[in-house]
Amino acid sequence: MLEIIVPELFSFIEKHKNENTDTLRFRFHNADGKWIALAINHIESLQKCGRKFGKMQPEIMAAPLSVEQASSEPVAIMHAEIAHRLVKNPRMFLDMTCGLGIDFKAIANVLGNQCKSIAVELQPVLSEAAAYNFRTMQNVSVVNADSVEWLENTPYRFNLIFIDPARRDGEGRRLYNIHDCMPDVGAIIPVLEKKTDKVMVKLSPMLDVSRTMADLPCSELHIVDESGDCREILAVIDFTSPIPDSENVLITIHSSTKKTLTFTRSEERASKASYGIPRPGDMLFEPSPATMKAAPFSLLSEKYNLTKLHQNTHLYFSSSANPDLPGKWHEITEVLPFSSSMAKVLSKKKLNADVAVRNFPLSAPELARRLSVKTSGDSRITGVTANDGSRLLIIARK
Repeated sequence: MLEIIVPELFSFIEKHKNENTDTLRFRFHNADGKWIALAINHIESLQKCGRKFGKMQPEIMAAPLSVEQASSEPVAIMHAEIAHRLVKNPRMFLDMTCGLGIDFKAIANVLGNQCKSIAVELQPVLSEAAAYNFRTMQNVSVVNADSVEWLENTPYRFNLIFIDPARRDGEGRRLYNIHDCMPDVGAIIPVLEKKTDKVMVKLSPMLDVSRTMADLPCSELHIVDESGDCREILAVIDFTSPIPDSENVLITIHSSTKKTLTFTRSEERASKASYGIPRPGDMLFEPSPATMKAAPFSLLSEKYNLTKLHQNTHLYFSSSANPDLPGKWHEITEVLPFSSSMAKVLSKKKLNADVAVRNFPLSAPELARRLSVKTSGDSRITGVTANDGSRLLIIARK
């Protein structure tokens, strides 16, 4: 048994798991036992993660800050499915940034016991916790080391390496640029190429797609939505095949972790959108955040027979909804010209509706004030610019 993972730790967690962790730290700051801090960190992690990790929740979570960056259970399973597709007859797998180990466990499980899976973790306490959490897994080992130094010196060559670079600096501030994170994946590409066939890199959802493809020799990009937010960009680097130019990198949008649309930017550039103005009864399509980041704007129109409102108004409409597309559908009830007189008419109705804008001269709060709308209810009013330059208010049921 590891030095800080003792029976007292688990009884402490069970007794205090619903208490305020700041209060616990103050109450027990002079208590004997190296395991106290770990126990309180685990309690804080439990309170933060909720149901995020599902059946993959670690027995010991040593770093509450890691809960935020760690993959949820569905996203980790998606990572494992991609890994399984990428690697045939796996012999060696490495996770360079183990953390809580959610991704490592999912990928190691899907690659199977015949594959030797190694997790490297820089922080000693996280490393000890990971070793405890993975103690029943076969052909798995945990190494406490600087993963770049370790990789440079190891005699092993891997079929697959997974990297989730730390996106906080020493003072806890968020980092977004690939080169600011640790490790700097762009800087260690030569090392990776010597030591592995393929790499999966989990990146911040705030990154620009074009910048990502410029910084890394990607063969695939996966952009992931979860619970209505863009959660991550996952870059795949395949050293066994020629690296495609950025126009031909496969971009896949995942909505609720299910693959919904795969395309290349060359396909997007070759597509032509159709434009028009919707009518009551049409269905309004609002692309998901991951779709907005991937930007297949003309392709959506041409491939799925959707009519776009304007080149820079990324909303579409159709006579019927397509539930397979990554986004939300709303039933249009009214399409009104936006003007001062129309604003006065609507303001007298005292509507309850959410208010949004796309390519519109007013912000959503400004439009809500002009219309005297209470921002609640089952309807949505969206201020848009149409392809003929007119400003419209589209009222739709959610």
